[in-house]
Amino acid sequence: MLGLMYLNGEGVAKDDAEAARWFRKAAKRGLACGQRNLGVLCLEGRGVRRDPFEARKWLEKAAEQGDATAVRMLDSDGLDKGPRWW
Repeated sequence: MLGLMYLNGEGVAKDDAEAARWFRKAAKRGLACGQRNLGVLCLEGRGVRRDPFEARKWLEKAAEQGDATAVRMLDSDGLDKGPRWW
């Protein structure tokens, strides 16, 4: 996935904003991995404005498709009850 290549600088210059752009494209097409990765970037503020509510939205979409990492993230640190720990 191009988003991961930009995120990690694999074969291209490392660029979090470009990674976010590709993850958003994948997320909008319904790909759970894109939704999860975009959620993580929104959570951390990497390449996009830090937005815990946007992060939660994308992580929930990924979790609804059975993405185990997204499920674990929502279950940890109270994220399942809202973004209180930011």
